[in-house]
Parts: sequence; C-alpha cells; structure tokens
Amino acid sequence: MFSTSYLAWGATGALIFGLTLLFAVRSGAMAAFGVVAGFIAGWTISFTFMPAYDLWLGQSLMLFFFLFGFPALLSLNGGTERSAYPVIMWFLLAAVAIVTVIGSTFSGFHAERYAKLLVPVQESRATGIPLIDQTQARLVTDELARKRAAELISGSDEQGIGSRVTIGEMWGNEIGGTMYWIAPLEHSGFFKWLNFDSTPGYVMVSQFNEVNAKFVQNQPIKIGKGAWFSDNVYRHVYQAGLIDYEYGDAMFQVDDSGHPYWVVPLLYPQVGFAGYMPVKWALVDATNGDVQTFDSPDAIPAWVDRVFPQDLIADRFDDWGCLGQGWVSCWFTGQNVIKSTPGISVTIDPDGHIVYYSGTQFENAKSEGASSGVYLANARTGKTVFYPRAGITEIEAQSVMTQAYANYEGYKAAEPILLSVNGHEAYFSIILDASGVRKGFAIVSQDNRNIIGLGNSVQSTVSDFSRSLQRSGRDAAFEPGKQAPQTSVEGLVVTFTPYVQNGKTAFYLTIDTLPNKILEVSDEKIGEIVATKVGDPVRVTSDNYQPGVVYVTGFDNLRFELKEEGLQPVVDGSMKDATKRYEEQKDRKDAKAIIEKLTPEELDRLLDALRQPDAPASGDAR
Repeated sequence: MFSTSYLAWGATGALIFGLTLLFAVRSGAMAAFGVVAGFIAGWTISFTFMPAYDLWLGQSLMLFFFLFGFPALLSLNGGTERSAYPVIMWFLLAAVAIVTVIGSTFSGFHAERYAKLLVPVQESRATGIPLIDQTQARLVTDELARKRAAELISGSDEQGIGSRVTIGEMWGNEIGGTMYWIAPLEHSGFFKWLNFDSTPGYVMVSQFNEVNAKFVQNQPIKIGKGAWFSDNVYRHVYQAGLIDYEYGDAMFQVDDSGHPYWVVPLLYPQVGFAGYMPVKWALVDATNGDVQTFDSPDAIPAWVDRVFPQDLIADRFDDWGCLGQGWVSCWFTGQNVIKSTPGISVTIDPDGHIVYYSGTQFENAKSEGASSGVYLANARTGKTVFYPRAGITEIEAQSVMTQAYANYEGYKAAEPILLSVNGHEAYFSIILDASGVRKGFAIVSQDNRNIIGLGNSVQSTVSDFSRSLQRSGRDAAFEPGKQAPQTSVEGLVVTFTPYVQNGKTAFYLTIDTLPNKILEVSDEKIGEIVATKVGDPVRVTSDNYQPGVVYVTGFDNLRFELKEEGLQPVVDGSMKDATKRYEEQKDRKDAKAIIEKLTPEELDRLLDALRQPDAPASGDAR
C-alpha cells in the first residue's frame, strides 16, 4: 500500500524526467540521471503533499506540468537549438491544458450541469409543523460543550492527560435517540505523538443538557487529524491506495457500541475539473486503522449518520440556486438567484435522522436580511428539501437577538435554530457572555423581527415571546383578517397570583371551567385584573387553549363593570351562568355568616320554623 501511493508518482516523475532529457540532449547518461532525479522528485512531492493521481484532478495536472517543466528548463543548457524543444512543448501543452480546463469547467458553458448536481425537492408546509425534533433543540453550543469536555479531562484519574492531548473538532452525532457533541482527543504536539501511541479516547456532551456528558477512555484513538505520518487519517487513506480522489472533510463518528471511526468522502469532479461530489467513501477504524470502502451510501453501515460533508451540500445548493437561473443572472444581474446564508447547522429531524439546516436569501436582498426560505439536507442520503418562505434569515435573527442584549457588554446570540413555538415559526438561540457562558435565551419570529422574547429560562422566554406575539396581533387589528379567531370561556377564579419577572408584571390564575390550565394575563390588562380575587366570575378570551399555560388576550371580571367618563358602556343584559353561580355562592356565604352568629336557642327556633308545613322553599328563604 505504501508503494502504491508514493511510488506511483515516483515512477511517473522518473519517466517524465528521463524522456525529457533524452529527447532534449540525446544523452543516455543525462536520461539515466533524469530517471533517478525524477523518481526522487515525484516520491518526495507525493510524500509531502499527497497529490491525487488522476489527470482530471487539478492538483494532479499541476504536478504533471511541474515534473515536465523542471527537466525542460534544465535542457536549455544543452547548447543546441534542439534543447529548446521541450520548453516549447511545455508551453504548447500548457496552452492546450488551459483551454481544456476552461472549456470543460467554466460555468458560463455548463451552468445547467452544475445546477443539476444537487436538485432540491421544493415543498410547502404549514409553519406549525416543526422541521426538526424540538425535544432535541440545541441548548448547548459547541463552545459550551468544549468547556464541559475540558472539565471532564481535568477531572480524569489519569495524571497529566490534559498536557498531552487537545480536544478535537466537535461533531454532532445521534446516539440512542439523543444528539451529542462528540470530539476525539488529539495529540497536543509532535513529540507527544512520538511518546504516546494513541490518545485515551473521546468526549461526548449532550446538546440538550451539558450535565449529560461522558469521557470515554476505553476506546484509544490511534488515527486522527492531529496525528503525524501514517497515523494521520488523510495520509492513512492515501497510503491505503486511494490516491485517485480528492478527500472531503473526515467526519468523526461512533457506532452503537461507542467504537470510534472516521468517515472520509472520496470526491471526484463532475463538471470538467470542478463540481466535486462524493463517489466513494472510506470508513477508517480510529483505533486500529482498518480501512473499508463503499461505493454508495446505502452500502455504508446503518449506524453511520453522516456521509455528505455539510459545506459540500451548501456549495452544491448554491450552484442550483445561482446557476439554475442562468449564467448571466448568477454572475451579473442576480435575478431570482438564491444562495445559502453563511454557515450551515447540524441537527436532527423528527424521524431521528441527522440533517443539515440552512436559511436562504435572494442575492439582491442580502443587505436587508430577508429570507427566501430554508432547506434541509439528509446528512446520510444527501436528499435536500427546499421550503420557500418569506421572512428574515437566521443571520438577521441572530443580530436582532444580540442587539436586544446590547446593554450587557460582550453578550451575543449563538447560532439560532428554527422552531415552531405555539404554532408560530421562530428562531431560538442561546445568549452567551464574553467568556462563552450561557446567560439566557431569545426567540425571534421568522416573519417579523419585531416579535421577540427574552428570558433566563426556556419557559420564561416562550412566555415573553407569546406576549410579544399577542401585542403584535392587537397592533395589527386595524388590518382586516389579521386578528386570529378568539374564543371566550367563563368560570370562577380558583387561584390568583401576580408575578413580576424582568420588570414586567403578569397575573396567573385558574378557573373551574378550565381544569389543568394556567391562564396568564399580561400587565397590559391592568384594570379589572388587579381587583380580581378568588371566587370572582370572569370571562377570558384567547386564540389558543392548547398549551398548559394559556395566554389571555381578553379579560373581564363579571362581578363589576369599569365605566369611563363620556363613554357608553356595553352592558350584557343576559344573566350568564358564571354570574348566577357567583350570586349563589355569595348567598351561601352570607347565610353561613348569619348562622354562625346565632345562639343555640336561636338556631333551634330557626330549624323549627323551617320544618313547619307552610315554611318557604329553601330557594326562597332569605
């Protein structure tokens, strides 16, 4: 395997050097020298840079011209006219190569081919249907996970481990239905690699709760990105003979038993010398270096979550969104051109599959932060679904959230994710301080950057967002059809509690006709709510009674009416059931108070009077 990789370029260099010098100076001795020099040059370059070995790969073509050009220049010292022929031939071949590369690769000639490399399915959907598994909503950033991992390593029983390893890149993995940040431990330097054959293992931190974390020390990692020579994952694949491909980003994965692997996509250009797509995959055992290759995602073991690199998916989506509109629109006018927003997130969908998520924007509306939709790509199959949707991008939402905490120096919003909050699509993010510690949460509406909720907990943030959403609905009531359908419910107050949070007062109450529901009345309803007490008949109005905490949009205490000077109050003439029950309870309380004041003799006389045949009915007694 070693010879297959490096000796291929060594043999190529020997052949090119030898033939060039033989042709230039007609000297067998020089040709023999060229064979040796070419072999050394080819082998050294191959060992140092690990270039692919295929003339349809750009790096291979460049190395070929280097190996040809060097002896061609040496031949100029031959002193004859013919010694210049190799240089002339080099320029002619270079010209042919340049024309070939441009003709076969330039997007102006092949826009349609680029656009078809990844064609997303376009679908519409209700905003109340979550795109992802919201029980796995990310509450822990990779930065927080890295801090937690460092704590686990420092607390290890193995002395000095923190000085000889570093925490590698954090990878999102699904294990047992839970999303984790998983990072391999890498050697901290060359001499650490020389002294230690492997690192102890890897760390895993739940993306939902950083307390759920583990330092796995029984899976030593020999092959990694931070290792040297044959222990480096890319060199290890190269030495395995897989030299006629470009390598995609090696992705760290663990199987169901916790055994670590590297998944390396092997890329090949699909349009001339560009448009790279995976055509094969190498699965490298991180503990012993065993290499398996697979020709399709279906053949890869089922536990592997990710086989398509996320950046590659974003590049191919941009080819579709840009070049799919034609070369002129893509490069000049920007008409209807769609591109991914910077960055692409890794999350899990409701079916438990790892997916890549990114917002999109029209090229001509990037400065306004307007979104053209979102897309999800299955990390294993590469299948991509695009959902056209107006609103703001996640980048703009992140900026809005950060500005909401502008009074706190160094506070910023982490990368947001798109959720469905009480049937409304919104971006959710963690708020971090300058040191990367979580300080709060924020939610911003996807279709209105002015609707925002802030809080110190997820529940308080959702509550604040819902209040902001309700205020927005009432502000828009001047426009016909903007107000959501409202439903009123009457009942008697069972519990009543005011609560102050973030400088705002909210009133929480329960009523007998809505068991197991808590009603929240915001400070905007100051008036009848402050005079409300347990036992009062009330009428509440809301547009959604499904959540456990119902956000009240209208409140009326039926025990009394507030009248304002110069206004004709609207009086409901019919006696409602809640009012009747309130009066009945009031009568019972009054009767009980009177009876408690009677002496035993007076109570006996009252009972005798009630037992008389002509006594009034209990409902008429006063």
